[in-house]
Amino acid sequence: MLKLRALSIASRFLLKRKNINCYENIGEIKEEESGIDRETKELLFFIIKKLSEKERFIIIKRFGIGGVPRRTLDELSKEMNCGITQIHQVEKRGILKMRKLYKIYGSD
Repeated sequence: MLKLRALSIASRFLLKRKNINCYENIGEIKEEESGIDRETKELLFFIIKKLSEKERFIIIKRFGIGGVPRRTLDELSKEMNCGITQIHQVEKRGILKMRKLYKIYGSD
């Protein structure tokens, strides 16, 4: 298995910060500003693929990952026909899973 590592701002943003501001968007982080390399992007998408379908859908849409337009909690709740609180809970659970997966796959 390839030895994957993540040293970029994007991985630190999603995987190490304790307080995540829902309005920050990793999709807007430019490669030259953050130092995101190909391996880091691959690791990020590898970890996202390990989430449940609902968690992956919400994380990608909330943060605008992969060029997908960024959505608010309200927009997602209407799109998924559920409450804002439920969207937030699924988002938080997905981020916690991503942190755990980072500890497994992201360490040198």
